[in-house]
Amino acid sequence: MSTIPNLSNANTTPEPLLGLRDAMKFRGCKSPVTIWNNIRQGTFPTPDAVINNVRLWRQSTLKNWQDELTGSAT
Repeated sequence: MSTIPNLSNANTTPEPLLGLRDAMKFRGCKSPVTIWNNIRQGTFPTPDAVINNVRLWRQSTLKNWQDELTGSAT
């Protein structure tokens, strides 16, 4: 897992970045093609970072997306 530093508060732990397999678990799908199609359709968040051609999402990005779908508050 990679991390993106949280520049808002230097005393906090950086938020972990999740890869495609973790994004697929959040989405509840078994195919990476589903994720890419959903991104193109605007129904899944775009990656927060691309490092060495690896797409990565902040955990909070996926959690917020999931909460929006279920109508839950964070």
